[in-house]
Amino acid sequence: MHREIHRLTARLRSLRRFGLDLCRGHVVDAETHESSYIGRLGLLDTEGNQLLVDWRSPSAEPYFVATQANPMGLARRRRYRWTRGRVSDYWDEVFTAEELEGENGEHRLAALDDHSAFMASLGSDRSHRMRDVLGTIQADQDAIIRAGSRGALVVDGGPGTGKTVVALHRAAYLLYADALVGSHRGGVLFVGPHEPYLAYVADVLPRLGEEGVHICTLRDLVPEGGSAALEDDASIA
Repeated sequence: MHREIHRLTARLRSLRRFGLDLCRGHVVDAETHESSYIGRLGLLDTEGNQLLVDWRSPSAEPYFVATQANPMGLARRRRYRWTRGRVSDYWDEVFTAEELEGENGEHRLAALDDHSAFMASLGSDRSHRMRDVLGTIQADQDAIIRAGSRGALVVDGGPGTGKTVVALHRAAYLLYADALVGSHRGGVLFVGPHEPYLAYVADVLPRLGEEGVHICTLRDLVPEGGSAALEDDASIA
């Protein structure tokens, strides 16, 4: 009983972290024509039916990486833009000839590529805090986010190319998908250059459903300046 209360309390606390923009979009299966709604987290109704698919789950991957060349079984994809708790715009992308025909044989006005939502995001209002990019993740970014946890992964690029935001999404993904990383034996450490930088990115991980990532600067890990000393343990050094 106490364990169930603890689980429900933790779940309620998790839900309270999010705004109203839980659902980022939906996809339509080309064979079954069933819709799946992609969310910041997974949600079931009282009967166990899937209301939202967690963006990190394997079944959500086509939402991020399907293309005309490889639709991954999708007939259509829709991305939402949220403004003050309401859907203010959306973009449809179709992957089959049938989906180009709307109801009553009318031609559907829909994009044939995945750039519409991304281009619209470039014109959104700037913020003093970094935002997540669940609505506009591109296929190459998703490949980095979902890469395996074995070995080192180096992402190189110039300023403003999205390295930090992709790294934060990857941290949230690993905590969800990798049992060792997400367990008490593992974990994720995010190291930034200075405190203002950490304050700038502080909202991203909670908005992605994770608060268990340790965030710090190099100064928090090792002493600097006059307080620095030699490290006797070679494995730590």
